[in-house]
Amino acid sequence: MTRSRTLALAALLTGFALAAPATHAQQARFQGKVTDSSGQPVAGATIHLDPTEGTGNKTEATTRKKGDFILGLVRPGNYKITIDLPAGQVITAIKATSKESGTEARNKEPDWTVDQKIGPGAPVTLEFKDGREVNAEFIVGAPQTAAAAAPQQTGDPLAGVVQKVQSGDCAGALPDIETVRAADPQNARAHYLAAFCLERAGDHEKALQAIDQTLQVQPDFAGGSLLRGRVLRGMNRTEDAEAAFKKEIETTQHDSVRNDTWGALALLYKDAGRTDDAIAAFEKIVELQPQKGEAYMELSTLYGKKGDRAKQAEAVERAKQAGASADPAALLNVGIGHMNDGHYTEAMEVFRRVIDTPEVPTADLAMAWGLLGRCQLNANQMDEGMASLQKAIDLDPSGSMTEENKQILAALQDQGKPKTPAPKKK
Repeated sequence: MTRSRTLALAALLTGFALAAPATHAQQARFQGKVTDSSGQPVAGATIHLDPTEGTGNKTEATTRKKGDFILGLVRPGNYKITIDLPAGQVITAIKATSKESGTEARNKEPDWTVDQKIGPGAPVTLEFKDGREVNAEFIVGAPQTAAAAAPQQTGDPLAGVVQKVQSGDCAGALPDIETVRAADPQNARAHYLAAFCLERAGDHEKALQAIDQTLQVQPDFAGGSLLRGRVLRGMNRTEDAEAAFKKEIETTQHDSVRNDTWGALALLYKDAGRTDDAIAAFEKIVELQPQKGEAYMELSTLYGKKGDRAKQAEAVERAKQAGASADPAALLNVGIGHMNDGHYTEAMEVFRRVIDTPEVPTADLAMAWGLLGRCQLNANQMDEGMASLQKAIDLDPSGSMTEENKQILAALQDQGKPKTPAPKKK
């Protein structure tokens, strides 16, 4: 290759290579809870997300003791939701919302809202968008009794109310909750339920008053300071929210509540741009819950933001060792970081790993081939690089990088470099 051609190629690649990370700058987050028809949490249920189009990624999460789950790094797209449940159990109802994530977006209207019963065998499909947080509550039970199930009449004045809240009917539950609060001002649980529903409705001022009453009646109410922190965060009172989360962590006697609070604190730090604090919080989460794969993915993203490529890659490996599948988007971000640092050998290893991973979404696979090709060209592996770029174009003709890949190929072909077959996978 002549010196002038080498310089022309370097100039061509520089403009394109540095633009790649924007493709995976954001992902959606999915979190929620699974309960049975009586309002009791369902632990150990596996929630599966299967893309209905070629742009998503298959992923799953398992509910914890309190029936809650969280998934990070969900690629945009439409997904079919299924849940592995004991024989005879099905999803009978769902309540879900999609809102822009981040502190500044707390008071914005949701992109969409779902609140409906699910018939036997009916599919459940949700839409995920970049930078959005989807919160969902799934009610499960026997299909023949789910629609007719009625609250049990017991001596607990909140028995029926709790079921309404768990099913997502906070608007219907609030009048009953307020009746109990008025009749029994010392009922900490009633104040807590009111705060929970008011927070969901976006009435943070009243929610704060209610949760403060809970903690006044019962200072050690499980999850009280956690909910107070969430209310304060919704009011953009970040420092007060942080203090409330820390208080819950220090005082709670419940492991599940402590784990949930670490998650809330980690997300607060992340959304506030406090990267070092967010890393410390997510590291604590994986210390307490080594199988929590999404925390490793969050760590990979945060280390990449700091430019620490070694720890970014290490976080992905730790996820794999913990039994959590590595999301292709996270791996691509690791490779892109190496690429932009000029470490092409390390980047190529990561992109080949994505290529060799089974069932990678077409868009991610095409991107891996395209980025591999650019690295190969930068490493003067001309034939292999051109073949990889062509492979990317063939896989995803309308992909986000396809036009740039075509321009690079055209520039090289104009200089008389012939095409060669794609390199074999290693």
